[in-house]
Amino acid sequence: INEQTLGETVRTADCFVLPNINPVNHLTGPFPGLKGTIINESEFFRNPEKAYIIANLTTAFTTAHQINAITHDRDLPLVITAGGSKDKYFGRLLATITDRKVYALEDREGNALTETTSLGAAIVGKAACLQIHPYKVDVSTLGVRYRELPAFKNELKRYIEHYHNRFMEEIDKHNV
Repeated sequence: INEQTLGETVRTADCFVLPNINPVNHLTGPFPGLKGTIINESEFFRNPEKAYIIANLTTAFTTAHQINAITHDRDLPLVITAGGSKDKYFGRLLATITDRKVYALEDREGNALTETTSLGAAIVGKAACLQIHPYKVDVSTLGVRYRELPAFKNELKRYIEHYHNRFMEEIDKHNV
């Protein structure tokens, strides 16, 4: 995946994957009436790189929507782990869409952390002992560090915002 393909995908804004809501969770969550579907399915399956980007955009937009429902505080940073931290563009998409600082946890060698359940507990536990916010914990003693993932800029940022607006229009049409 490269920025050129990302730019072409978001610039044309002609294909969308709408998230599916598990029937058990129907009428809950950020899009309670949504039933997953692919808008312009033939375009989606024509190019695997583009399909990957579109699926990634769907995940980033849905995540951003949930984050904004929880807090509007743009100064509160986001920390992504596991698959999100391994993907080259997911965190950057989140940073662009949410207008927040986004960080990924990595080990001393710069590898993305793929399992962080116990690490998260350690960070929260350390924060409680020090009586500080978890984001203020010095994680270097835990053998990890935060890497900031920069938002996309300029024309690509505008294209992503355009795609996001079109995505939300499609959500509104299908969220019944």
